[in-house]
Amino acid sequence: MFEYNRYSFSLVFEKKVPFRSLPSFIFRNNIGFQLKKITCVLKRQECADCILKASCIYCSVFETPIEKNNSVLEGRNKAPHPYIIYADAVTGAAADRLMLDIILMGTGVRYFPYMLLTMINIGKSGILKERFHFDIDDVTCRDVSVLDKSNYSCKNVKPAVWNIKQSVAGSDSLNGPESFGAAEREDVLKTVKINFLTPVRIQHKGKYLSRITYKDIMHAAARRVEMLVNFFGNGEAGIGAGAETNSVGAGADAARRFDAEFIDSAAKDKEFDADLKWVDYARYSARQKQSMQLGGLVGAVTVRGRFSELELLLLKAAELFSIGKNVSFGLGRVGVEMADVSN
Repeated sequence: MFEYNRYSFSLVFEKKVPFRSLPSFIFRNNIGFQLKKITCVLKRQECADCILKASCIYCSVFETPIEKNNSVLEGRNKAPHPYIIYADAVTGAAADRLMLDIILMGTGVRYFPYMLLTMINIGKSGILKERFHFDIDDVTCRDVSVLDKSNYSCKNVKPAVWNIKQSVAGSDSLNGPESFGAAEREDVLKTVKINFLTPVRIQHKGKYLSRITYKDIMHAAARRVEMLVNFFGNGEAGIGAGAETNSVGAGADAARRFDAEFIDSAAKDKEFDADLKWVDYARYSARQKQSMQLGGLVGAVTVRGRFSELELLLLKAAELFSIGKNVSFGLGRVGVEMADVSN
């Protein structure tokens, strides 16, 4: 299990903004720059060599260091970041209002006030070369306003909890009090439509897949859950401020439940139809000082067959926390629609 909150920022611009690429790319760069400006003490020190990195908010959120000898991402020294950013704007169109969602996970939830201050500062400095300024009209979390505009302070909201033992029928898809019990073993006949809302980048053997199967989707979702539970769960493991690395083991239950046998069984005897295309978006990397292409699959897939409650839970987790690579940029966002089918 791990905690998370989704904060929805309602932004009002002084004039229409032409979003030539995904707004999440633009805001991720700006949030990183402003958060570092707010929290960094040793301005000229590289994060990797900084004596304060273990207790630095910017480092925890945007660098997320771990030791290479971990058992989940063996050989890698950075974990997935504890945030996701995405927006509802249509690329190529101009808009003077924007809904920007920021999902904070694990210890990232406690840093929401810093995110709010960061967004306030971005609104004052403006985005893009033209410096389009904006005002934050409201910020909501689970339909509750958390912003006091009189002094731009924020209210505390108890985090939601994703729990592998909770029912898919709960509020906010995953927060119900019911446990699986027998339902975990009972299959129901359903048609499930998975909408790829932003480019989904699923990698296999070092290559991004331009054609995918239901098994690829399930594997990507299971891997995402395993990493989130391990690095941001409140069990034996997790990444928190003041600890560059922790033992990894809290996701063992997730790994066992969503193992290769489970994925093979879930993908068996399913009807699968995909209507997907590869789309590239340009992104400017402030760190590398160059523009690059980030692309993935968009469209929809339809899956029909018998689904276990545990399988449906995994799909709803994919809807909440995205799948594939570069999800912190707003990629990999999926929406899941389920419909019962009579026998």
